[in-house]
Amino acid sequence: NRLLFIGILCFALLAIFLRTNFLPQIISRRSTGIATGYDKSLERKLADLEYNLSVENFGDQVAKILASEVKCTGINILISNGNEFASVYSSYPSISSLPLEYPAFDVMMGVGRQVAFKNQLESHHALAGARAGLSELFEKDGSQACILLAEGYRVFGFILLNEKNLGNDYNKYDYTIFTKLYPYFF
Repeated sequence: NRLLFIGILCFALLAIFLRTNFLPQIISRRSTGIATGYDKSLERKLADLEYNLSVENFGDQVAKILASEVKCTGINILISNGNEFASVYSSYPSISSLPLEYPAFDVMMGVGRQVAFKNQLESHHALAGARAGLSELFEKDGSQACILLAEGYRVFGFILLNEKNLGNDYNKYDYTIFTKLYPYFF
């Protein structure tokens, strides 16, 4: 009797989990390693940013938001000064400048990608033409992600993100969120 009751109870709970799509979500998240849940919070915090701050204070705020929401360990913001891309904010030892004519960025803009991750360079054919330049950039800077800041096809700056706190790779979820929230970055 007792064993039958426990069996029926387990079956009922399993049916409820499957019906509510709760169990498949847990299994999916664990098997894919995709962290979820920061999109709404990140969007809210980026929308609340004070854009009239000095570049250093603005960079500091963006770095704190990305550190708390995306869990990245550092951020480097480079903006065009007319002659080159120059670092206007960095929370870690990183590159301080890059030539304005950077072919990898032209390739990214040409294929409609404003976001690239180091771990995508070998697997995403759209980034093939930018692979060498982005690999060099990621190696020199020690970063794992690049978000271009552009008006039309003119790149006026970019944000480099260092690795995540636990060493996790940037993934499809991060790409989707960065692409969706792209307008907030400039």
